[in-house]
Amino acid sequence: QAAKTPLSPDTTGAKWQLRFAEGSGTAYNSDPVITDAHIYVACKSTLYQLDKNGTILSSLSLEAPMNSVCRMCLSGNRLFIPLSGGRMQCIDISTMKPLWTSEAFGLQSLTTVYCANGFVYAGTTNATGTDGLFYCLSAEDGKTCWTYKAPTPCGYYWSGAVTDSADNFVLFGGDDGILISHSAGSDTVLDTYDLSGSIPQTDGQAAGPG
Repeated sequence: QAAKTPLSPDTTGAKWQLRFAEGSGTAYNSDPVITDAHIYVACKSTLYQLDKNGTILSSLSLEAPMNSVCRMCLSGNRLFIPLSGGRMQCIDISTMKPLWTSEAFGLQSLTTVYCANGFVYAGTTNATGTDGLFYCLSAEDGKTCWTYKAPTPCGYYWSGAVTDSADNFVLFGGDDGILISHSAGSDTVLDTYDLSGSIPQTDGQAAGPG
């Protein structure tokens, strides 16, 4: 509330801007991850470490390029980066060195990566959200703890996850409209809920519970 707003175009605008990819073709940047001292951005198959003035301090070639969306997650010094082909790569940002790369689950990595209690959660999808799976990895070594594939055509397009306060279970939803309650670390589905029953009908009348 104490921040002063600019009074004219001469006192506002971008402090700096940086173009990572040059030349023809489409290139996307990841969502940035910001620490006290640095900014981390992935573009194509490169991870960049910047200072707060936009200067590139270092870069690292990743195992695979990112897709059109790349929503990384930082836990301690470990940066978890979703990559094309359904891969996850873990980078130690204190050294800018790779620690591990998960198995390739296939398709695109478009979910928001979520980390909790030593686990990493993410999902995969095709372009139409009709194929894919959700998975859990060990944050320590990248080994697969479990995968979940819906019994109906379903991808995880711009999806994400959240755990309960005790990290006993994880909740995630897919493009089939089903919310899954899953054991946080073991291959057990606890419950499901059809969210489509909460979507209002076109005539303005709400549907009954699913």
